[in-house]
Amino acid sequence: VRIIANDGSTISLLRGLSASTWSAGTTTSSGLFLHSTNPDGESSAFDTSLGQLASCNRLLACTRLTRYWMGPAFGGSAKDIPIDTQFLLIEVEEGGPYVLVLPLLDGDFRASLVGSRTNDIICHQESGDGKVTTSGTRAIYICVGDDPYHLIKQSFAAVANETETFATLDEKTIPSHVDEFGWCTWDAFYSEVTPQGVIEGVKALREAGAPPKTVILDDGWQQVEPTKKSTEMEVAKEDPSNSESKNSITSRVANGILGIFAKIVSIMYER
Repeated sequence: VRIIANDGSTISLLRGLSASTWSAGTTTSSGLFLHSTNPDGESSAFDTSLGQLASCNRLLACTRLTRYWMGPAFGGSAKDIPIDTQFLLIEVEEGGPYVLVLPLLDGDFRASLVGSRTNDIICHQESGDGKVTTSGTRAIYICVGDDPYHLIKQSFAAVANETETFATLDEKTIPSHVDEFGWCTWDAFYSEVTPQGVIEGVKALREAGAPPKTVILDDGWQQVEPTKKSTEMEVAKEDPSNSESKNSITSRVANGILGIFAKIVSIMYER
């Protein structure tokens, strides 16, 4: 894969991309979609090399750091591309040109990138279900440009037009409530949110002259391991002689939530 530099010269970007495992799909003014072929036939997960990254001044990868969070990674070669990268921006030479590599969703399959010790960019494709297989996918969109900001905007528009699975911001109507101030309890309490804390937070914001129009009660995500509290609740559910039966616990929680909402609304809208 070769691209044209700012001075008109030709630069080798990817060395060793195989025509037996990759083919060009739809092309755009400055990019193209790449379709992969699994040499082993039908599979629910397989890897296909895009070849060695031959030219790179620096790169920015957006990768999944944990089950819940995405984050950036930086480097100067394919070896620096972390596992499960879902966005890759390459500055080929200092000041440009830039290349954006976007792994795609295609039906039941998702693609992601990872670098290898041999400086190859590997495209991993998987369905997450051993019974859902394929012999190839529309896996990658790759685009080149001189302005990285325009390149990103242009590329996402091209992907939206090709896949017809989402719309870019330019094609959406922005709701009026985005200009209203709101408060999410997560940054204040994380997973230790309490009714009293939420009420005091809303009061404090109002007294400071910044009353929130909306409040999000964010208690984090689902626990992946049982906590002491949840274990005690399970015991209570199983013990019919325990006064804290399943119904009473559910009722208490529901009443508590309704009480919080009622109090928040009264504070937010009191004159």
